[in-house]
Amino acid sequence: MTSRRNGIERNEFQGNFTVATRAELEAILVAHRERRLGKDRMRVFAAMLEKRALHVRSRVDMHRIVNAKRSTAKLLSRGRIERLEKELGDLLACAPRGGKKVAVSRRMARHIATGQAAPSEAIVLIYYCIRRLKQRQRRDLLLEGERYARFRYVDLAVLSGCGRSTLCRAVERLRRRGYLQALEVRQASENAYGCLFVDGSLVTLTSHAGRRWRSRRKATTPAPVSDNAPDAFSTTLENKDPKTGILNRRAFPFALVEMGGALVATAANPRPANPARADAVASPPVRSTCPDFLRIQERARQMRESWAEAVV
Repeated sequence: MTSRRNGIERNEFQGNFTVATRAELEAILVAHRERRLGKDRMRVFAAMLEKRALHVRSRVDMHRIVNAKRSTAKLLSRGRIERLEKELGDLLACAPRGGKKVAVSRRMARHIATGQAAPSEAIVLIYYCIRRLKQRQRRDLLLEGERYARFRYVDLAVLSGCGRSTLCRAVERLRRRGYLQALEVRQASENAYGCLFVDGSLVTLTSHAGRRWRSRRKATTPAPVSDNAPDAFSTTLENKDPKTGILNRRAFPFALVEMGGALVATAANPRPANPARADAVASPPVRSTCPDFLRIQERARQMRESWAEAVV
């Protein structure tokens, strides 16, 4: 029989969890949308959640929880923490009492409380805990006993007031730090794609080492065709027909010299004379003897003569 605490399984999160109500977490998201919740208040709220999970005889106070990582975030004084805690109490007093209980990972709560998470990252973690559920039936995409959550950026953007691009960057940072993992899933019934957000390696029950991609499309399945999606173009241009015989590859400076009544381009020697020697004389210019270059010069001379005859 599965052991439960406050109606939630004890093995919900690795590293234990703290309990909050769904109404409290949604009130925090709404307060962030209304610009009433800054980073300091978010840190104090996460510290309040962490304090709930402590033993009644624990001597760890709010000041110690918030300022645990002194090198990564600014310190908050005891007076400011008490004022913010009182303001949060007034804000959460409007939320309905009771309701569904939600498990929040203590590692996530400490990550937010110590100031290591940006407000947008804290919003994503809170909404993930609200939407998180366990597998009702075995999924090949997930590991056994693994929880998951599925939500759209537009829903979270409407609820929290954060932009879609901000939320995308927050999810990318959380994935890079190991708090979340996102797996692409294909919904065959709706012919659409989505993301399945899974616990990261820091908070999950099972290890993600050796995870194999199970939702890869079979080779016989044709690629989906979309009239709206643009083709994928490379950001850098490829030179598919490079020129190998390039004159002046060493970037010698050219000079125009009049020879036989016509201007001829010559490559001057880039090495100057040695100023330390009194009898130093600059090297004479080296004329180009490339047959292609001479042919181009002759063709240019013929074009100039034809233009002159046309004008006359």
